[in-house]
Amino acid sequence: MSVLHWESTNALWMSRVVVVAEVAIGAALILGLFTGVFALLGLVLNFSYMFSGAAGVDPAFVIAAVLLVLAWRNAGWIGLDGLMLPHLGAARRQPATAAPRDPHLTRP
Repeated sequence: MSVLHWESTNALWMSRVVVVAEVAIGAALILGLFTGVFALLGLVLNFSYMFSGAAGVDPAFVIAAVLLVLAWRNAGWIGLDGLMLPHLGAARRQPATAAPRDPHLTRP
């Protein structure tokens, strides 16, 4: 087996892994499923593209992925995260409400 054949076999296998990862990450982000986890995986994938020397919009995608990772709790209000996370034991924060006023402590 020649070296060229060995490299092309690895490239074929790796290209299939990248395609499946890109489709899975994109579908999960569109559906809002495990937004923080898949945004982090997308961030790792974009960093690998940037470090390999590929030029393009990857820095902008990295910024978007970082914002999604940081806002994953808020991103879970819309999409499948709102349905899935409570079943997995993730507690939701309730919106802050105003405390009831005590009539004895207020001035007339």
